[in-house]
Amino acid sequence: MAATTHTGSSAVTSADPGQPALRALITGGSGGIGHAIAARLLGAGGRVVLAGRDEARLAAAASGLGPRVGWQRADMTVPARVRDCVETAAANMGGLDVLVTGQVLHINGGWWFGT
Repeated sequence: MAATTHTGSSAVTSADPGQPALRALITGGSGGIGHAIAARLLGAGGRVVLAGRDEARLAAAASGLGPRVGWQRADMTVPARVRDCVETAAANMGGLDVLVTGQVLHINGGWWFGT
């Protein structure tokens, strides 16, 4: 199943006309530090796609952050979904400049913290 990015505005702008806008994919971006990083990138004129497993939280977070935010449901414990997520976000934004992994995963009986 291919990933689908739910997008806000397609415009990519930069707060500094001399610098290109950063395009970022943030996993675990519906809350916590991932959400805070998204807000900072957006404040600098960037464009963001939030990724995670909870569609309702992703949609609410994206809506609250503004029109330059998209989101997609993706289970980062499944390698094929990770690849689909990255490829879809990059295709929708014309590339990726930043990848933030801001999730906590339980893999093989242990905890993995990514940021």
